[in-house]
Amino acid sequence: MGIIFSLFSCFFFRLPVWLSVLFMLPLCVDGFVQLKTSYESTNIKRVVTGFFFGYGLFMLFIVSAIFAYEYGHSLGEMLR
Repeated sequence: MGIIFSLFSCFFFRLPVWLSVLFMLPLCVDGFVQLKTSYESTNIKRVVTGFFFGYGLFMLFIVSAIFAYEYGHSLGEMLR
């Protein structure tokens, strides 16, 4: 769900890299805590953290793809 939402919202705005990584942290923390302790996450927490992780991951992908395109384009312009 997060990936689909970010796919449509990336046309209107893009998150900075640090915020994309911040969106991915809750899932990582929840999974690490479950691994190291007897704590078990609820389904609601899994859906919410998964949504934010997917949103942040796809935004990170979009930002890096746009950066690579613009960098390659500028290198190509310099070769002309």
